[in-house]
Amino acid sequence: MQRMGEQVPKQFLITLSSEMPEPKKACLRGGGLSAYFVFRSAAQSENLPWGFCVKEQEKSYFLKTPRDLVDFFLKQGKSVQENGLWILGADLKIYSVEDKQMEETLKELCRQKNIPLFKTTTRDFPKGWKRLI
Repeated sequence: MQRMGEQVPKQFLITLSSEMPEPKKACLRGGGLSAYFVFRSAAQSENLPWGFCVKEQEKSYFLKTPRDLVDFFLKQGKSVQENGLWILGADLKIYSVEDKQMEETLKELCRQKNIPLFKTTTRDFPKGWKRLI
């Protein structure tokens, strides 16, 4: 896990900390862990690392792999874990094969660990949250 500072674009951090409607489920986005998936072509065009950006209070973290993200999530308190993992990503149409594999790996890890997983896309934000797991 690597802490990131100014490399994380402000619009990602603003988006992660925004108030968003939640799905009709007991899990609350504000109580869970939110992450932004920086997909491969965005990472290349913005000169960013490829992976997941997490903003936690005043700190920002970059997690390279789905396993890194799940491990980070599992280190959070019980109430965070009960409220799940919330991913803001892009439309699958623009994902590379590797991006799609990363998302599938994340889904599988969340299934194995019984982690509630939610996703929306930048296009559907802020009302398009869907529970994946």
